[in-house]
Amino acid sequence: MMTTATPLASDLEARVAAVRPFSRFYTPLIGVFEEHYLKTSFSPTEGRVLYELAHREGVTATALAADLNLDHGYLSRILRRFGEAGLVAKKRAPDDARAKHWCWRIPSDAGASAR
Repeated sequence: MMTTATPLASDLEARVAAVRPFSRFYTPLIGVFEEHYLKTSFSPTEGRVLYELAHREGVTATALAADLNLDHGYLSRILRRFGEAGLVAKKRAPDDARAKHWCWRIPSDAGASAR
């Protein structure tokens, strides 16, 4: 059975083909897929999680896993390590006492202006 590409699919394929050389050239240069992103001790996935937590008031692990398309167990291990390192804290959700929100923990030496 022969399948033909729809105009929409062929347009998408053309766009992907146009971007691919750019992506393949610059991805290694900026280190996106290096084990430790931006010369930190964090993987790119851990960096994504930290970024999201730092830019949200509070979020459940379920919502974070859905937004970042992460396995719940993997995210749970990341959040546990971050909690042990003092980077994040769990707080009771204001609208549901059973739910826990994960929040970025501002270092105590950051001063009142950072809060």
